[in-house]
Amino acid sequence: MARLHAIEGSMRSVEHRLRQSHLLLHETRQGRQPGQRTLNWAGNGLRDLGLQPGTVLSAEQRPIARALMDGRDPRTGRRLVRAGNHGHQVTLGLPRSVSVLHGLAPHHLALQLEDAVAAAVTETVAVLEQWTAYGLRGGNGAGRPAARIQGSGLLGWVVWGYLTLPAGRILPAPRLHAKLMIANMVRGRDGRWSAVAGGGGRDLRRHALLAQAYLQARVRRMTSERFGFGWALDPHRGLWEVDAVPAHVRELFSEQHTPPAHRQARPQDPDGTGQDDGTIEPAPGDAPATPSTSFHFCDVRAAWRRQVRQLGVDPARLVTQCLSTALRPPRRPGTAQITRWVVRPERGVTAHHDEAARVNVLREVLQAMPDGVADLPDAERLTDEVLTHLRAVPVPADRPSVLSNSQCYLIPPHRTSH
Repeated sequence: MARLHAIEGSMRSVEHRLRQSHLLLHETRQGRQPGQRTLNWAGNGLRDLGLQPGTVLSAEQRPIARALMDGRDPRTGRRLVRAGNHGHQVTLGLPRSVSVLHGLAPHHLALQLEDAVAAAVTETVAVLEQWTAYGLRGGNGAGRPAARIQGSGLLGWVVWGYLTLPAGRILPAPRLHAKLMIANMVRGRDGRWSAVAGGGGRDLRRHALLAQAYLQARVRRMTSERFGFGWALDPHRGLWEVDAVPAHVRELFSEQHTPPAHRQARPQDPDGTGQDDGTIEPAPGDAPATPSTSFHFCDVRAAWRRQVRQLGVDPARLVTQCLSTALRPPRRPGTAQITRWVVRPERGVTAHHDEAARVNVLREVLQAMPDGVADLPDAERLTDEVLTHLRAVPVPADRPSVLSNSQCYLIPPHRTSH
């Protein structure tokens, strides 16, 4: 589930978000190993300050990150923005089956899967910039609405996570995810700096779930094309999962499942040396990290394979069954089928109201696609087709809105029964 948290209070809250996975002890052997990707710069707005998005945020560059979160120019120390908070953290998750495969796969495939996810996250940051990297001008409570001015991009970094520690467990569970840290500052096309999207985080909050839906749709498309993954809808959770990963294997690593053998495991036990991913403070519901212990990620991966074998499943064979020589996306559903998903009675956009905002329709369209999408224009085109199929009527706004994807539509009642 996507989550949005304001980064506020003292600068200690920023320090938490600059912690690399120091609780993960990596192998000293030559070559890159799974789980080693830690912090990367993110956001095209970084170019205004001479930084390159996608590159590693090194320990020597942490003062730069601190300055950004403090609203200052890291080159001169000059204050650029005064805002109510330092920024925002957007946590983007992936289907549990993807995390399980990353934990069970051999090194080369785990690294390839990390690269695919990293590419999808980069694309997601780019579309999130289109929706939220803007500033406001004017207004000032004088009866005039504020004007929106597009910015050059977001400024921040991505913290990569590979596992989580559910409450009551010692051995962590695989959870491949990304935490996007966004400084509350953006440079408008007029050259002036201001808070992101007005500073309060409303548009970021509106688009957090949409960003996750886009990320997961791109991961489905990429993994289908690169590895031949097939995807099936989990009827209980309403989420797409890799079809060759059985439900009981996914459940083994759910946050609700705690094997008795791992509830009392001691830190020195090879099967119980887990900790939180060590990147930032645990999310609500997760056990707090205990910084006195560390572990090798390869040891935890070996423990996960042993757990799967105890279920009578061969982890190597499971991974092989997920791969296909077809290397093509699943068949795309037609407009009528996508529409039925968008307005399904239980969870669709018209489940409780006969009006729906475009941001919600777009999210449901993305979630309806077993083959994912090629890019944002692909998703926008599908959304327009669904709205046309629904005969949705645009609802005039009382006043102009600066929010992205804010157009509301009236969905004719007879259409919700499709």
